[in-house]
Amino acid sequence: MKRYLLAGNGINIQHGGYDCCNAAIILRTLKCFKDSNFPKHIITDDPIEAKCYIGYLFLEIPRIIKGGYDRYTNSTTERESLKEFKNKYGDKKSLRITQVGFEDYYLIHDLLCHSIGIVNPERYAVREALKCCFLNAIYDNGKINTLSDKFSPEFVSWLKEFDSIFTTNYDTNIEAAAGVPVLHLHGDFVTRSAVYNPDSFRNKLSDHPYKDAVIDEDYAHLYSTALTTYSGDYKQYSMQEGELANSAVEKMAIGYKDNPTIHDDVETWKGNRNVLVARMRESIILKCDNPDLKFEEPYPIQPLRDIDGELIILGLSPYNDRHLFKIINDSKVERCTFYFYDDSGQNIIKALLSNIDVQFEDVRKFWGVKSAAKSKGKATKGKRIFFKDISRARFHDYAESYRALSGSIMSDADMVRQFNTVPYHMRTQICHRIKEMEIEHGRVVDQQFVLNMVDIHILAEEFCIDPAVVCCVGVDHGKNEFIRLR
Repeated sequence: MKRYLLAGNGINIQHGGYDCCNAAIILRTLKCFKDSNFPKHIITDDPIEAKCYIGYLFLEIPRIIKGGYDRYTNSTTERESLKEFKNKYGDKKSLRITQVGFEDYYLIHDLLCHSIGIVNPERYAVREALKCCFLNAIYDNGKINTLSDKFSPEFVSWLKEFDSIFTTNYDTNIEAAAGVPVLHLHGDFVTRSAVYNPDSFRNKLSDHPYKDAVIDEDYAHLYSTALTTYSGDYKQYSMQEGELANSAVEKMAIGYKDNPTIHDDVETWKGNRNVLVARMRESIILKCDNPDLKFEEPYPIQPLRDIDGELIILGLSPYNDRHLFKIINDSKVERCTFYFYDDSGQNIIKALLSNIDVQFEDVRKFWGVKSAAKSKGKATKGKRIFFKDISRARFHDYAESYRALSGSIMSDADMVRQFNTVPYHMRTQICHRIKEMEIEHGRVVDQQFVLNMVDIHILAEEFCIDPAVVCCVGVDHGKNEFIRLR
């Protein structure tokens, strides 16, 4: 029986730790806008504007949760994605800008554009800029491809046991460590996107986009096939796009050569106002003249459909990429082992893979065998604390201002509770960092407010507290006082 592995970001998190988590990706994105190495010439010539825009998107979340964007969905996919978004964030008691999935920001962007009437190409251009910002943070100056150095010999040997390995990651760590080919379902940072490949079918057409492309090889990952969007349906469409295009052009080319009616119809498309129609005619003729020419199919969706035997799923969340689980459920896989991190995901997997015999294993036990144990850090010494009494009504007024300044959703009671757990040494560090915060004087007042809010969230992520508590610590000047509500 053949054995297959489907690996996700959990492998990277295991070996790269926090730096590979969503929060770290968002944090790097927000902090790199002032980095001298930020590729302004590729993404945007005003990085601070991009930072501000992410802040604006975050501030729309409460309105989204309350149903304020329900009427702005344009498709079934958007409606389903919006429903999942509400389920994911609707019951949160605290939410930092870094705790929102980076792909979920694309959904917020689309909904916001629908609501204020921004259409393509502007909507697409901004979404692409966002995508490049996040991909650049994931790539992390190439650090993402160095995790294979941390793979244990036991884990590498285990990887070599499989007949085929699939991954949703963009990096090349598995192939570098195990020396085996890996199928990247969502693309990779190495393969050039067809738009930027001078030899692609797309660039054989008269309006080939490559002629206007200026490619900086130092940022090759931004021209790659790395696929990222908020919907599994959209991901699956992108994965099938080359396959569908080849099928359509192949059939039309045969008809164009063999059927006079189709030939005459296609010829009427010449010079059509609809660019896609005119481009289709040109593609058909080009295919007739070059039968071996094909659109690229960089996403190995057919090999995934063809798997049979035994499948191991490691490091993949049941909450993401449901399109892959649907493909697997329709395949000839006889049994599957799913390594879970959270018990609550088992019922979801059972529903997604209802046609398959699924066994569940705790991923922490797996890594306990395949990786070396991690050492524990030393606890820091505490400092004497003092209590400060304050009425509930008075603190509520403070809390409202903290929430307004930070975009926090945390309740008064939770704010007090978390504030009281912040140790003195952390409070002094937070206050020092607040003093270092810069004000973008060249921006309008609204933008200054949002940028300050984003900076508060950056501190909140770095100190692992709610942004409102950052404000509370700052106003308290870092004193080692606990609040008692009366």
